[in-house]
Amino acid sequence: MLAPLLLSLAVALPVGLQPTAPNLPVFGGGKFVNIFESDAALTNASAHIGWSLAVPLAGKLVGGRKGLWTAGLSWIALSLTQETFFHAPPNPGPAYPSEVRADLLTRILPCAALLAWDLFSSGTPPELTPEPPRPRLLLLMPGIDLPRTMPAGGLSLAVEDGGASPGHGGGRAPPAPGADASVAEPQSTLGGTGSGASGE
Repeated sequence: MLAPLLLSLAVALPVGLQPTAPNLPVFGGGKFVNIFESDAALTNASAHIGWSLAVPLAGKLVGGRKGLWTAGLSWIALSLTQETFFHAPPNPGPAYPSEVRADLLTRILPCAALLAWDLFSSGTPPELTPEPPRPRLLLLMPGIDLPRTMPAGGLSLAVEDGGASPGHGGGRAPPAPGADASVAEPQSTLGGTGSGASGE
């Protein structure tokens, strides 16, 4: 209940609303609800029903089934908090309990019906705990170029020229045993230096 209370304070204080003493006369006297007493009460109830359906459906659109339940439970908690701490007038009249019951029914019942239908259709409640972050391993090695995507045949490492250790021919793989060295290690064609030039 702490998070909805803080959210209510953040919304109510800038517009001049101040929290009152806790007052939720659900079991008070008077009529059961006052929805059909006036056009203003009917309009207010219609707006409550619209928001009660829109908030959880918007959560489902953003976060799937988990978003539906997170937004729906938050809306229910926020409705209870506002009706308890921010709705009561300074001197409530005898018809105030029927107004509170009408507000709670129109704000909570449609949202609760959506959650109940989701629970009935799926059979199990969603897991609302946050998922642990997945570990990521990043290897930074000089001379190793890692592909951005995993190829179908597996991961292969490409060694750039100049990145290998000295004695391996400037980045080339050493010749296989028994192979002709002249094929694995071509002679330099730069001006007359090396063993090939001295033999001419």
